[in-house]
Amino acid sequence: MNEQPIPGKTLRMVDLEAVGVEVEPSALGQPGGPSISYARIGGFPPMILRAPIFLNQPGFAALFPDGPVRRYIPTMYVMQACFLAGPFGMVCTPDGTLVRQSILRPESSILLYALEHMKEAFPGREGVWTWAQHPVVSLNGFGTDNYFHFLTDTISQTFLDEHVPAAAAAKFVLSGFAPEQQARFAFMGQAIARAGIPASRFQPYDGTMMFCQQLLFPKRESGMTPWRYAHLRKMLGVAPHPNPTRRLYIARPGGWRRRIPEEPQICAMLESYGFEAINPGDLSFEAQIEAFRSARIVAGPHGAAMTNAMFMNPGGAMVELTHEKRVMITFHEVAGASRLHYACVVGDMLETPDQPPLFSDFSVNVDVVEAAVKAAIAATS
Repeated sequence: MNEQPIPGKTLRMVDLEAVGVEVEPSALGQPGGPSISYARIGGFPPMILRAPIFLNQPGFAALFPDGPVRRYIPTMYVMQACFLAGPFGMVCTPDGTLVRQSILRPESSILLYALEHMKEAFPGREGVWTWAQHPVVSLNGFGTDNYFHFLTDTISQTFLDEHVPAAAAAKFVLSGFAPEQQARFAFMGQAIARAGIPASRFQPYDGTMMFCQQLLFPKRESGMTPWRYAHLRKMLGVAPHPNPTRRLYIARPGGWRRRIPEEPQICAMLESYGFEAINPGDLSFEAQIEAFRSARIVAGPHGAAMTNAMFMNPGGAMVELTHEKRVMITFHEVAGASRLHYACVVGDMLETPDQPPLFSDFSVNVDVVEAAVKAAIAATS
């Protein structure tokens, strides 16, 4: 156990791999087992990444490796007599000690962000805390109210049912939000319906605190992997498109973050190459699947809508626009798992009042975007 400072507080954390017992996946959570245990689930292939077909700032090339990589081994944990706290799946012991594996990273900004979301529902519909009569599997990780995190890091984790019998028999917590809060994010319910997950699998949970006699949860990891990709497409019934030809630009009309001043010029340039602008936020989940499933090339600014590239046929291309303070592996991994070509245009962050770099507006050179699009067209021809 160690202590992690956050402003004005000292937070106790425990590492379950230091105090628990490692078992086989088939034995995890079975009657008579240890009160704290975990299982590593092996046998998955590495991710095969391709170096970008276009990158206008070579200094970032090291962030985009070429060849096989393995980010992590899926790991599942079980605890007896503990609390599930907040919509993002924090797990703590009755004395308030936080389980390290139940948070994405032990950083004050992430912890405070999660606590702010917990305060929205506190003290819940029933009381300060509720309790679960049955074993529960918490798949709700960091940022489940975000389209990328819900698809890639949350609902994709149902693949664990095929490897951990105790998880398949337990009740789900997926979104981590009470029904009235979850309703704000239409994609959650639409994705659950498309996946055919019955209501009987869900454990009622209002996003505050719930005492669990037995709680299972995967280590909170973020990012697309080959097994998550395969499971998502299978459970959502996404078949290859017979003739994907569309070229899509993800526009953000009226958006309040990551605005690009040059977007009108970009759209005009892209139109000359046969691109059409769409706003996935205006589409149902079903319509987003079908739009991207029929696409050969997609381009757009860094943002959750790019997650939809996973619905494209292998051999297509993704062109991501971002800025020097937000160059990340996120959508390079989506492209790798989806077997797409990947291009990245790195622009310049603009000072944006009241916004951190994550959400800041940025500027990109239209000619550079055109060069990236030409590379994508050549790669997919």
